[in-house]
Amino acid sequence: MEYFQRQKLVDERASAWAEAVELLTVAANEGRAMSTEENEKHERLCAQVDSIDKTIKSAERHAAIDQRHAEIDAENAERRAFTTGTSIEQARDEVRDYEEAFTTYAVQGREALTAEQRQALEARLAEQRAQGVLTGAGGGYAAPAGFWSKITETMLFYGGMMEVGVETITTNTGNPLSWPTNDDTSNTGSWVGENADAGTSTDVSFGARTLSAHILTSGVHKVSLSYLQDVDPVAAEGFLTRALGRRNGRALNTALTTGSGVGRPYGIVNGLSTGKTTSSATAITYAELIDLEHSVDRDYRTNARYMMHDLILAYMRKIVDSNGMPVYQVSYRVGEPDSINGRPLVVNNDMDSTVATTKKTVAFGDFRSSYVYRTVSGGQVMRLTERYAEYGQVGFVTFSRHDGLVQDSSAVKLLVQA
Repeated sequence: MEYFQRQKLVDERASAWAEAVELLTVAANEGRAMSTEENEKHERLCAQVDSIDKTIKSAERHAAIDQRHAEIDAENAERRAFTTGTSIEQARDEVRDYEEAFTTYAVQGREALTAEQRQALEARLAEQRAQGVLTGAGGGYAAPAGFWSKITETMLFYGGMMEVGVETITTNTGNPLSWPTNDDTSNTGSWVGENADAGTSTDVSFGARTLSAHILTSGVHKVSLSYLQDVDPVAAEGFLTRALGRRNGRALNTALTTGSGVGRPYGIVNGLSTGKTTSSATAITYAELIDLEHSVDRDYRTNARYMMHDLILAYMRKIVDSNGMPVYQVSYRVGEPDSINGRPLVVNNDMDSTVATTKKTVAFGDFRSSYVYRTVSGGQVMRLTERYAEYGQVGFVTFSRHDGLVQDSSAVKLLVQA
């Protein structure tokens, strides 16, 4: 979808929201709640906003994926040229040949490979094992950058933790990695006279936690053998990467949000402190949102944003500020996020979804400073040819390694219902 087409949708979305805002502001200015009829119309307009939003985000995601795939192919070729001592042209050819061989293997099976393709896959598999990059699950080939990036991009689309902008590090191996945690916002400099001692030193209060590399699997995704035989290989590849990516994305986002840290990442919600407790278990007010924002140190508010479940966002759409204006605002330009109180907003459906007692309904702050996500480069895709043969199906399963932890709990705070 072209830029101007996306902008047209953005304008339509803004127009629908303007109608919804008028309903809210009229009721607020008259000091009353919206009538049943007004509520129903407001809900219809919000549904229209959501529908257009999904179309816009899908188009933007596809454009970003295409661009990133081209960048990854170039980066992969440069990296291979450097490590093997070959020219960029030769490395690019090797990368392309490997990707073609892997796609043939994934869609049509090992028996469809030429001798050269089989040799290329086995050689790269030996390289990956020697470097300790693979997960240890046998029987699969390391997915090439192009194939795996499609799975990864789909993974990132399902959640919110990646969209919110956490710090991301990629390592070639999965060895335990000691990671410092700190909060230096309470320390300041001091004034001294000329030639005077600098005074007592104040050390940054560092802690340390370990980033592991927990194994995430998609589980077996079964595909009809007749589908793989009849469909174009490019279409089949797209189908597989989306399906496997969706499964991985859901599991990864859940762990990065609420994970226990045992056999999976430690979720951000579990490592944050309360910035504001609401006065009511079943309501959120404008004043409480302001208190939440100011519970975060001003050093972290420069790049701060909101994160919440979509159903909490639906609740937020009916909150007005002291002037009777909605705290939620849709974006008016392509690529610009929606906002609450002028702060960017990200939806994460692994957060609490109801305004009820003890629920952690809203997170606010600088997520990049607060949370670090570690992923091990590459991944493994296994094609299970024989296991489901009697059903006329082929199974596919992926393995990849990830972890995450809260590195600064003061950078993001939670709104908790009383």
